[in-house]
Amino acid sequence: MSRDHSTWKALGAEWVGTFLLVLVGTGSIIVNRATGGALGQLGISLAFGGIVTLMILALGATSGAHLNPAVTLIAWQMGHLNGRTALSYALVQSLAALAASFSLSLLFPGDPDLGSSLPGTTIPVVFALEVALTFALAGAILWVSEWMRWPRSVCAITIGSVVFLEAYFGGPWTGASMNPARSLGPAVISGQTAALWLYLIATPIGAQLALWSCRMMQRPGCCRAEEKGTPHAA
Repeated sequence: MSRDHSTWKALGAEWVGTFLLVLVGTGSIIVNRATGGALGQLGISLAFGGIVTLMILALGATSGAHLNPAVTLIAWQMGHLNGRTALSYALVQSLAALAASFSLSLLFPGDPDLGSSLPGTTIPVVFALEVALTFALAGAILWVSEWMRWPRSVCAITIGSVVFLEAYFGGPWTGASMNPARSLGPAVISGQTAALWLYLIATPIGAQLALWSCRMMQRPGCCRAEEKGTPHAA
């Protein structure tokens, strides 16, 4: 199989995975609101964690199942992707998130924010929490896929569980984005862009701190270009 064909398959996988992540995850927020809280924070968190787990299992072998520009950035820094491919990943992830939110706007035309990431407390606290939440997620990804080298099925369950726990804990305070694309789609389509900058900045910072920590604390060469494999993500 040619490299170009493999790249197109990977980009297709990133589109499908990110589209479904945003559709199911933010869609659960919309459904919860429309049904008067039938899902609750537990149901919303399960939706996010469950879809991430499934997408890693289904698409991890094709693209790494990044589904997240912040994770793609650190994959590029580790040498798993060249610059052109990394940029293509991030663009496809962003477009898929926009498409998913647009689809939800057609299904739920009266929803005010389409499950946007919205601050539930002061901006400094939200910023710090998003950095911390993304740090924990990216750190878990690096730990299971780069340091421990666990099988994909175990990585999927572990990463999905982290997403579930962080969504349950951080959702009421920050929306628990941990992902620039997840915040971009609903914010742009619904017009709720006032706080979008916060999530676009805080999440990559958290991922960068996780990469730095991995390089400082793990075995020599961990999370660097000479290491093989592509991180799985959310």
